[in-house]
Amino acid sequence: MLTQCLVKHLLKNYKYRRWPSLIISAPLHRSRVRERGFNQALEISRWVSSALSIPLDRHSVIRRKPTDKQTGLSASARKLNLRSAFRIVPGCEFIPGVSVALVDDVVTTGVTITELASVLRKADVEDIHVWALARTPL
Repeated sequence: MLTQCLVKHLLKNYKYRRWPSLIISAPLHRSRVRERGFNQALEISRWVSSALSIPLDRHSVIRRKPTDKQTGLSASARKLNLRSAFRIVPGCEFIPGVSVALVDDVVTTGVTITELASVLRKADVEDIHVWALARTPL
C-alpha cells in the first residue's frame, strides 16, 4: 500500500526532526466529495495520522468554492482556478507557532499546497510540512 510507503519514508526522514503537531488534508469542496464519494487526501491523512499518532484536523480549513478539476490545466490556469479557494473556518484558531503537515495525494505544480499554506500562514501557522504520495511533472 502506498500509504505504508509514505509512513516508512516519513519515519526514516524525521529521525532527527520535530514532528508536526497536526495533519490537515487538502480539502475538497462538498460537491466534489458527493461526486467522488470520498476525499483521497483525507483517506491518506487518516491512515498516516493513525500510524504516526499525530492528530488529524478535519474541520479548520475548507474549500470555500467549487473549482474545476486541475487535470489538464496549465500551471497558470491551476493558480487562477484555486485563487481564494480555501479558508479557515470562522472561529477556528491555531496555537501560535503550531506545526502542520499538509497532506495531498499528488503534487504536480504545487499550486494547491501553496494556496493552502498561504491561508495557514495568515492564521499564524509557523511551520508547514508537505506530505504527498506522488510528485508528478505537469
